[in-house]
Amino acid sequence: RPQSGAAAVVPRALEAAGTHGRRGQMPVAADPSGETLVFADVDGVLNVGVRDGARPPLLLDDASVASAQRLWSARHLHPERSSIERLMAVYSAKADEGEDSSTFASFACVAPSQFSDELVRRFAELVRASGWVGGSAGQASPGSVRMVLSSTWRAPQHRHHLAKLQRAISEHLGQAFEFDDKTQAKEDHTPEGRLASIGAYLAQHGKTRGNAAGASRGPLNVLVLDDFYNRALSGWRCGESEIRSVADAEEYLRSCLPASQPARVKVLHTYREWTAEGGLDVQVGAGLTREHMLDGTRFLLDAAAAAGLSKVVEAPAPEPAAPKATGAPDDIKPPKAPPSPCKAAYSEESNLWALEEYQATPWPAVVAV
Repeated sequence: RPQSGAAAVVPRALEAAGTHGRRGQMPVAADPSGETLVFADVDGVLNVGVRDGARPPLLLDDASVASAQRLWSARHLHPERSSIERLMAVYSAKADEGEDSSTFASFACVAPSQFSDELVRRFAELVRASGWVGGSAGQASPGSVRMVLSSTWRAPQHRHHLAKLQRAISEHLGQAFEFDDKTQAKEDHTPEGRLASIGAYLAQHGKTRGNAAGASRGPLNVLVLDDFYNRALSGWRCGESEIRSVADAEEYLRSCLPASQPARVKVLHTYREWTAEGGLDVQVGAGLTREHMLDGTRFLLDAAAAAGLSKVVEAPAPEPAAPKATGAPDDIKPPKAPPSPCKAAYSEESNLWALEEYQATPWPAVVAV
């Protein structure tokens, strides 16, 4: 259920993919010869995380931004200066290329939520475009579309956050949503660990699919949405494979499937890096940007077209986007009162930390929690 102020992303992608139909319509595959698996990360995909040295990524949320704004004028004296500057550099940066692009401010979470409503809305559009109908949890039936949770949010300590996330997806989707499956719980918290975990799932799935009675020879379509722990594809190794590009990651995943299994694999690496003013290096788990939405929707529509389209499901067109004031960091007005210190707030139930104010320690001390 699109919310007020949401930008229309998927309808534009449908036009770009050359799919015919009225605005707001989504295709559904009818031929059961193929199967689609969508692997979804959460951190860096359905929220924005800013790399912050050796600590967990800094969550882009309204509370952290408000604290950084209050601290901005005195940041040069603050021990968390680099964190404040990185957060504000991302907040004011454009999320996509083009003059009409919104900034990452539109992706900010509203505390205490750990996911962005706008990014969840975009994910729901991909779910709808895939033709997912739900009810296939734990099954491997040909012709299905399965949503697989590959995020650390699959761990038991994140179950409350996951339940809230699934409710939010359901609201945007207009029907009850739960992930159909999840990757194995044991995983090295590294980019190679994440890729290997998805590969292990595909290897087992390919074996199960091949051994099933009346096994389908239809193509297996694999879409991966992941920032790989906020890391670049910079030559790290996964098994015997060196991963230097998206193409390398896709080839590794294909190699995990039986050679006889026709497969199409698409990896959307939701990661960006740049050098901000003053030479500050910025690395971001950037969420589902417009480019990711276009590429992901094209892939899902191609999968549906290969299977044959039988009908079109009506989906309401999103309302026009409402402008949101962001302001560049240098435009931030100094606080009227002396800025409060900030601390690194981190808990076992979250993979990200957030700047938050506290009054217990005199300025400018910092307490790491």
